[in-house]
Amino acid sequence: MPTSIRAGPSTATRLLVLPPREPHPPTYTYSPCSPGSSPSARLRHYRFLRPAASQRAVKQALRFVQLLPRQYVDARTYNMLLRVCARAGDLRNALHVADMLQAAGLKMDSHLYTTLISGEHPAA
Repeated sequence: MPTSIRAGPSTATRLLVLPPREPHPPTYTYSPCSPGSSPSARLRHYRFLRPAASQRAVKQALRFVQLLPRQYVDARTYNMLLRVCARAGDLRNALHVADMLQAAGLKMDSHLYTTLISGEHPAA
C-alpha cells in the first residue's frame, strides 16, 4: 500500500503518493524565516525531491512541482527536478522539465544543462 506524504497546510500535497521504499516518507515542510526574507527561503523543496531522486519517483516529483505556487518555483527547483529525471534515466520527462522551465520564463544555464546530460539514459 502506498505511503502518503506528510504535508503542511496545503491539501494539494496530500494527493502525492510515493512507493513504500523507505521507512519514513519524505516531507514537504515550511520553516520560519526572518520577516524581510523571500517566501521561497522558507520552502524546503529538497526534503521531497532528494528522496524522490533516490527512489526514482519521477511522476510524483513532477506532480509536486506542478502543485507548487509559481512564486516558490525557481531555477534551483527545476534543477532538482531534472536530477530526479536524470537519476531515473527518464530523458523524455527531463526534456519536459526543460520545457516547463522555459514556459515559466526562466532560461537554461550551465548547471541545468549539466544535470540534463548527466543522466543515466539508456543506450539507443
